[in-house]
Amino acid sequence: MGKSLAVPQGPKRTDVRELVKFVKKSKDGSFLVVLLIKMRRMCDTDEEKVWVTQSRNGDHAAFTALIRTHQQMIHSLTYRMTGSLADCKDLAQVTFIRAYQQLDSYHGSSKFSSWLYRIAVNACLDWRRGESRRSQLLLNWSQNAM
Repeated sequence: MGKSLAVPQGPKRTDVRELVKFVKKSKDGSFLVVLLIKMRRMCDTDEEKVWVTQSRNGDHAAFTALIRTHQQMIHSLTYRMTGSLADCKDLAQVTFIRAYQQLDSYHGSSKFSSWLYRIAVNACLDWRRGESRRSQLLLNWSQNAM
């Protein structure tokens, strides 16, 4: 095994679904192949920044592109927080409506997906509080009816 292998320091690109392979030498002298999968970008793409700007200027097609880019992430989050397919779809819709209405409050200091994620979490928390109130009202109503 006289050959030395160059070991890259890790991935340099931030493409979606990038698969990077590199070899590391372990303490016992054997080689270990390491696979790193990047499923999400580390920062907003230039295209995404353009979509945000265009959306602020009233371009509905640009906002549709933002929705399509983040729809799966928001749907997954709302489903995890509600456990209901019907409620998660409603909350995903509420999230995108609120995002459109509040687009001017996005300053670009964080990723657009982080900003959108926070809107979705807040929508789910609002829904949960509403559900709790409805449950309490139903319980009180049923006790008073007896």
